[in-house]
Formats: sequence, structure tokens, C-alpha cells
Amino acid sequence: MAERSLPTLDLVTSIFRDATGRDSMVSLNYIGPSVATGLAELRRTYPFLNVTHRYVVFEQDADMKSSYYATCLDQSYYQGVNMAQWYYRERRPEAVSVWINAGCGEYLILNELARAWNVLYVTTAAGDRIARNRALAPTWIPATYPAPADYAEYYHRFLLRHNWTTIAIILDSSGPQFLKNTHLVVSRTLQAYKDLRVTLHKYASAELIKPGAFEGTVGVLLSDLKPSCRIILFFGHSDSLRRFLVYIVQQPFVNPYFGAFEWNVTDVPLEPRDNLTMLNEVVRSAYRSVILILLSGDFTASEKEQIDALLPTWTGFAAKLPHLPTPYGPNPGYLLAMHNAIQMVGQVVVESFNTSNTTSDPGSGILLAQQFFNRTFRLGNGHVSFSIYGTRIHSISVKQFDYRRGAFQTFIQASEDMEGVLQERTAENLRWFDGQLSVPLNEPRCGYRGDAIRCFSKASNMIVTSSAGGIIVLLFGIVMTTVIIKSIHRHKKANSNWWTLDPHHLCLQKGQSTSWVISILQIL
Repeated sequence: MAERSLPTLDLVTSIFRDATGRDSMVSLNYIGPSVATGLAELRRTYPFLNVTHRYVVFEQDADMKSSYYATCLDQSYYQGVNMAQWYYRERRPEAVSVWINAGCGEYLILNELARAWNVLYVTTAAGDRIARNRALAPTWIPATYPAPADYAEYYHRFLLRHNWTTIAIILDSSGPQFLKNTHLVVSRTLQAYKDLRVTLHKYASAELIKPGAFEGTVGVLLSDLKPSCRIILFFGHSDSLRRFLVYIVQQPFVNPYFGAFEWNVTDVPLEPRDNLTMLNEVVRSAYRSVILILLSGDFTASEKEQIDALLPTWTGFAAKLPHLPTPYGPNPGYLLAMHNAIQMVGQVVVESFNTSNTTSDPGSGILLAQQFFNRTFRLGNGHVSFSIYGTRIHSISVKQFDYRRGAFQTFIQASEDMEGVLQERTAENLRWFDGQLSVPLNEPRCGYRGDAIRCFSKASNMIVTSSAGGIIVLLFGIVMTTVIIKSIHRHKKANSNWWTLDPHHLCLQKGQSTSWVISILQIL
């Protein structure tokens, strides 16, 4: 087939400027640097392709007053209107236009517009199950790491796998908007499942600044949950998570037979701070109750290499953006997704014009989208794979802390095939952190209220499990979830402590043996 002359590739990104640097992981502050590196790489790869890029920047607040800064919520309200204005006023018909957005918007509405106008629509931080339906989303390509809908779907699968059917979802409304949006999607999805009992709770940690305010609020919340729930999904900053855990650690659990189980400051020497042996024991004890669910799996060696090479450039770009605060912390997963998505779009446009026949429109959004189906893109040192539906292939790692080895080890490994079917492999001879072969029960052995007489009649030789037996903590960084299952148990020995944990050590640092994924807690 004859090659055609290449037109201009016009990339369009809907974005907003974040005044705080914390509102969202998809603002110009965050995504701008990866757009810049992606465009530079695309132009180096295809010097003969004329590439232009424009931001459709939201510059009005919710009251439609002129404002340089905006929020994710502002953009969500008016993103469809803004893109329609671009289409009818600024679009260049002679160019091949492609929308390449991060997320934080009404992406379902944008999908409708892209379908109506036959425009290729690529998202790098948003997705939905509807994208698998090519009749409803013929031009939408989710090139993202797992989106909120993906999290909700796997949570449901994981919870039922272990018969954890009664859960609470807690939102710290002082957290970033991205987490609030994720909380909204996950909550609605899980509540729709009839095989789960889900209750919603929230507080604003930023408003709980008076002495005792935070403790009082969390105390009431946990008291409400204690009679009926052991598993909690927590959405908030790592700072808020730390305070939440410290509160639980410091509160005594009073049992009528064994007395009060409580954290004792004398158990952990705070000085000297370089007492690494004791510090390691404290951290290792805490990690024994942690399960990590990484819906993107671990970064591959090539992805880590890409990130290490690009991160200094991204950080430098972010610091130089005019009138914009430096982001609270870069997000390698979403930044890399945007950087690579620009390469893939350029590749399919060049291929489309070099191979299409004279009767087809090589700039058609539908035809361009079809070139992503059932395909693996080779990008530099890495690769990105898409299913037969045009959705990005995901992998999942579920890990728990091996106390003896001092590191997290994978006990469930799963990955999608090219048909989007999840294939799981479970480690053999799996033992949970308490040495048991079976998972912690959804309901404590003595019931939620611990008043089963038949259970306490054998108190001399049993392990008592608290009604606050589990916490699942959801955090977004590299697209990872931390599941904390805190099984409060103790034998009758009077001097043993069920949880020797120094609250000062709950702030995990980059470089610890647990893997650098956990350090994302620092940048949320």
C-alpha cells in the first residue's frame, strides 16, 4: 500500500492548575513534566512527524469566576464544556487530533464526545469497565495503571476469597482530591455488591487540631465499628494513617480474663536513636500484620530504569513551572504512563498513515484505537501490553511480611492474559503472620462482643482475638494498596505484649528493607 504524507499530530490535554500542589496527582503541576519528556522523546523518535500540543486549561472556579487556579472538582464540572469549545472553536480539521488526558474529570462524558466526533481518546490515570465495550467506547484507550474501578473489582474478589464480608470505609476528607474521587468510585461499587455489608464513615483530620480532638473523633468511630466490623478501608494521607494507627496502638484492649493489653513506651528504647537492633524488631513486629496489594504489580526492572532516568528531569520541570507550587511528591506510575502514552499515540499515527488504503481515513479515532488491540508496544527499554479490548494489561501482587527473612514476600501473583482474564497463582505452604494456615475469620471466635460463654469457658488454653481484628488501608501512590490485618491476640502470660510498636517509627522511610514502594506513603 502506498504511504501517505503525514499530517500534523495535534495532542490535546485537558488540565487544571493546582494551587496547593496536593489537590490531585493529575494536575498540571504533576503531569506537566511527563508531558514535556514524552513530547521530547516522540520528536526524537519521529523527527519527520510534525507534533503540536496544547493544554485546555480550566481557569474558572465553581462559581464560574475567573481564577488562575482550580481544583479537580472544578474541572470535573466543566470539562465536557471546555472540550466542546475546543472542538468547535480551536480544532484544526487538517490535523489528526488526539485527546490524551490523565484523569480527574468526567471521563465517561468525554468518552461520549470522543465517540461522537471520532477522536482517539487516551487516558493515563482513569479507566472504567465500559472501555471494554467497543460499541460504547470505540475510541477510548485506557493506558493507565489500575483505575479506581479496577481497585474496587479486585477488592471485592479479594474480600470474598477470604470470607471478609463486613467492611467499613473511612475517608479522611482532608486528603487529596484524587483519593476522594477514588473513595467515591470504590464505595459506590462495593456497596452495590449484595454479598458485602459496607458502611461509610469520614472525618477531617485537618480540623482536629485541638488537643484530644483527633483521639475523641477516632475513638467514637471505632466504638461504633467494634460491635460489627473488623475490616476497614482507609482513604487518606499517610500522616492521617499514622495518627490513626498510633491511636489504635495506644488504646488498651481490656479483656475480662487477661486484663489490659496496651502499648508500653518502656518496651522500646527511644534513646539512643541508632539502636538499630531494637528499631528493626519494632518495625518487623508492626509489618507482621501488613498485607500489600499492588494492583500494578511490582515495577519491572526496565520500568525502574526508565523512572530512575526520568525522575530528575520531572522534578526539575516541576520546580520551574511558573506560579505553580512544586508537587507534594511525584508519582512515578502515572508520570510514566503519560510519558509512554505519548510515544504509543505517535507510533500508531505513523503506522496508520504508512499502511492504510486510500479509501479509509487513517486519522479516524476508531481506526487508531483498533491498533492498540491485542498488542505489546516496545518502548525504549520497556513494554506496555493491551488486551483484545484495548485495555492495558495489569498484574497484581499480594504480599505479606516474612518475619524471619525480614522482607515482604509474594503469596498471590496474578496477571491478566490478552483476553483480560485474571490468572492467579498462590504460594504453596502459605502461613499467615500469626503462624496459622487459615486466614483470620470475618468474625472473632467469641463473637464481635466477646461475650460467648462457651468460648470463654476454655480461656486457659485459647487465643483471644479482639473485635477490632482487621484494618484494610487503601493508599494511592504507585497505585498500591496496603491491607493491614491487625489481629490482636495474646496468651495468658501477664508480661507479654501483643503489639510492641513505637508510634514515632510508623513513618516509613525510603530505603528500608520493605521495598521502596512503601515509601510512597511519604508523598501522598
